[in-house]
Amino acid sequence: MGQNSTEVAYGFGQMGSIHCQTANSVYPPKGLVIVAIQFIAENTPTVLRPEAQGAGAVDGFQCVNTEAAGHNNGDAQQGVSNASASISHTLSGANAAIKVGMQVYSNTEDLCENKSTGLPPCLVTSVDGTAITFNRPVTASSTTLTFSGLNGTGDGGEDATGITYPAGLTIYGRWTEVKPSADADGGVICYLGK
Repeated sequence: MGQNSTEVAYGFGQMGSIHCQTANSVYPPKGLVIVAIQFIAENTPTVLRPEAQGAGAVDGFQCVNTEAAGHNNGDAQQGVSNASASISHTLSGANAAIKVGMQVYSNTEDLCENKSTGLPPCLVTSVDGTAITFNRPVTASSTTLTFSGLNGTGDGGEDATGITYPAGLTIYGRWTEVKPSADADGGVICYLGK
């Protein structure tokens, strides 16, 4: 039986692999990226440089990395104010990046996620200049909200510098450079893909 798509094969390392147990950087060949890293022994990589996927140097980091916090500030952030619980609010300024359908988060207050109540996510239902409406009432008193979901950028990510990964773990992403710590017990295997 033939394979109809090369997407799975190219996405999971069938383009080759590289073993490294020294503290040297590993780079994929031209046209490829490192799509998975398997830790043969416990290791703390000093470099996990992701493939840039966006216009901004940091905004494009969409996987675990040591360069910046991937998925840490959504697609847009904007101040909003309205002291009462309402679906209609006023943005601190017009922001063309905020679109209908985006999910809304707050890093400082439990305004939209409602983790304690288990309600569904708060979504943008309309935006016109500085006037914004959500799918359910939100109490916002001069806070900054994060809007995400349409451009593939999430929220809450942190820089992975200094993390020690256990033996046997495989992490997935798209990296252009990986530098493990020196490890005479096995090191890492970097799998290549398109």
